[in-house]
Amino acid sequence: TQVACPAPCGVCPPGGIAENEPDCSTVNGGCNSIPPVFSPVACGQDICGTASWDGTNRDTDWYQVTFAADTSFTWTVTAEFGVVIGMVETSPLGSPDCATATALDPFAVGGVCGLVSVTRCVPPGTYWFFVAPDFNGPTFACGADYVARLDCVGCTPPTCVGDTCATAQVIPSIPFSGTGDTCLCNDNYDEVCPYTGSTSPETVYVYTPTADECVDITLCNGSTYDTKLY
Repeated sequence: TQVACPAPCGVCPPGGIAENEPDCSTVNGGCNSIPPVFSPVACGQDICGTASWDGTNRDTDWYQVTFAADTSFTWTVTAEFGVVIGMVETSPLGSPDCATATALDPFAVGGVCGLVSVTRCVPPGTYWFFVAPDFNGPTFACGADYVARLDCVGCTPPTCVGDTCATAQVIPSIPFSGTGDTCLCNDNYDEVCPYTGSTSPETVYVYTPTADECVDITLCNGSTYDTKLY
């Protein structure tokens, strides 16, 4: 799939929508503002914005879009400064809430005048897209430019056995030894089941005892990444 790129660093393309935030603080601070405030963004739209970073405080810009169907988005940014971009993920996915907006997933970091993007297939819902200076970059006054673009296409989220509560893998008896996966084709639909502390890829199991039992569930040492069991 070919995705259109924003204009060169700092140059607003024809038809680009100005962020219109001359003081780098009041227009679209998202969950960092009281009350929260967001700017709209549409698929196929270029946003021309500005930012600042004084070593303590940085301008964070949040953009909001609502998808009516399964959508694969690509959020692409080029900036006159080191930049962090991403989708602000809350739980449940697609139902944004500042109380749980604590992570960018996916996210990416770009260098000065580089081109950086994130892509993900998501279910219908309302989503927030984020642009901010990288904490590790040099400081600069309000007025440094960036161009962001949102591209969208329809998608069919992949599925995995055990990726949802409804398709949980059945543990037939104890003792049981099985090899699971983290659903690398994870469809990114968060399952709460009812735990709500993670939107990471997951494998869900179900076990039904026939009598009172003390059950020990262990994650063996074969994982090549950090794991969580709940």
